[in-house]
Amino acid sequence: MAAFILAVIVDGYKRGQESCLEANLIAVCLGHLEATQLCDPPPEPLFLQWLCLCLGKLWEDYLEAQIMGREANASEKLIPLLSEAQPEVVLRQKLS
Repeated sequence: MAAFILAVIVDGYKRGQESCLEANLIAVCLGHLEATQLCDPPPEPLFLQWLCLCLGKLWEDYLEAQIMGREANASEKLIPLLSEAQPEVVLRQKLS
C-alpha cells in the first residue's frame, strides 16, 4: 500500500517528486526490488508493479531524478523483471 501511495504522490506533482527524490525514494524502491529477487517465496506481483510504477512516475518529466536513476544503475536492477512470470509486472517508463 505504501508503494501505491508514493506513486500517487509523485504522479504529475513536481513538489511530490522533489520531496520523494530528496528522501532517496529511488534507492528505497531499488533496494526493495533487489531484495525481492532473493526472496523465497517470490513477492507479491502487485508490490513489484507498484514499485516500478512509483519509480516511473518519480522520474517522469524530471531530469534530475532520471539522472539519479541512471547513477543508481536502475536499468540493471529493473531488467530482471522483464522475465517476470506475472505479465502485470512490467517496467512502463524508460530512463530517457
